[in-house]
Amino acid sequence: MFPENKFEYLVEEAAKLNKTNVKNVMSSNRQRFIVEARNMIYAFLLENHWGCTKIGRSFGKNHASVIHGSRNHEIDYKTLDYYMRTYDKLVLKMAEDTDMDEVIKLRAKQKAKNELENLQNENARLKEKIYDLKEKTRKVLQAHNHTNTLTQKLHILCS
Repeated sequence: MFPENKFEYLVEEAAKLNKTNVKNVMSSNRQRFIVEARNMIYAFLLENHWGCTKIGRSFGKNHASVIHGSRNHEIDYKTLDYYMRTYDKLVLKMAEDTDMDEVIKLRAKQKAKNELENLQNENARLKEKIYDLKEKTRKVLQAHNHTNTLTQKLHILCS
């Protein structure tokens, strides 16, 4: 379970990563980046065995708001790269700076490792695409030069 005395630290870090402040995160502000910060906190606390009612009380909200926010977190985490990276940074930061158990720390490190591996795979894929585009460009230029040569020969024959 995530320690209660680290709740404020969690909110501060989520606010920083989402480019806002604690006051906004704890408010009822509906700006997307602020809501995303709250949803990240909800999801993190739920993953660390806090109940919806306890989380809701910490924010002055009801449990249904927490459920709704955590569902939106799941959707955003799967579909928005920037959101996934930000949440993973938050989990890693909490794992490094708090008394979270080793399993959670390993999970956070594994997520960071997976993200690095995904980026390396994407880099390799893009390198292959660049190579293919260079090859196609070379063939187009070769065909263009051949066409120019044929056009010059045609002009000579026609003269």
